[in-house]
Amino acid sequence: MACAEAVNTIRVKASVDREKKSVLFMEADADLADVLFSYLTMPIATVINLCRKQPPVPTLGCFGNLYRSVESLDSRHFTAPQCKEMLLRPRNGAAVYCQYLKLNIDDDPNNKQPCFFCCRWRSSYCKMTPYSYDNTDVCGRCRYRINIKAPMQCNDMENGLFVKRLSRLVITDDLKVKPASTAATISFLSEHSVRHATAVEELSFDFGVNEALDLLMLALLSKTPLSDVLLKRTAAKQELTAKPSLAVFVKQEEGAAAGPRSGD
Repeated sequence: MACAEAVNTIRVKASVDREKKSVLFMEADADLADVLFSYLTMPIATVINLCRKQPPVPTLGCFGNLYRSVESLDSRHFTAPQCKEMLLRPRNGAAVYCQYLKLNIDDDPNNKQPCFFCCRWRSSYCKMTPYSYDNTDVCGRCRYRINIKAPMQCNDMENGLFVKRLSRLVITDDLKVKPASTAATISFLSEHSVRHATAVEELSFDFGVNEALDLLMLALLSKTPLSDVLLKRTAAKQELTAKPSLAVFVKQEEGAAAGPRSGD
């Protein structure tokens, strides 16, 4: 299950406002950015289903009512038996990519099923090229069974999934994402009225599947999802009494990030 303790984790560094105990921004490599951007590929029913596994269950407006209505409706009200399953557990169109995420929170086995398509007459009479995940379906035009497997494959991922492999990004508490740079860091600090490096503490966290699920849910409910996940929902919450340290990112030509620290 996705909620089980994850084997894979991503080590992240966050710059935290010592006084307000809130995350100002967090460093992100391509692995973490891919996880966050994968949220945008998920059907709304998948998001509802995943959020229901993470207590406390959010209301998500009226979508929860809509989802439960489909669950309670008898299959005889649908045009085909597969329709109910399709609505409650829709497949992710980007699943072929998401299966390579370091933290894949949507581990529904349906996403790993092959696609089938009708191709016997698609070049002449049929031309519909209908797709189906059920190899017992019949094409509505040529009436042949849709049972020829389409291979699930994606482009060469040597350079990354959604984000280029060597990219360095920063993510704010409200999930704004920008390239890592000194200008971006100064802008974030200015927005939060941080005037001294001593007001900022750099903390490290293990970001796993549970944190990714929490962040997905809180991104829908909170204006400060990073603080809620990293500081309030994990055991990493602590007294910020260590020596202050503020990392300033400088995007260099070789793709690395470096910068001065307070007190240097």
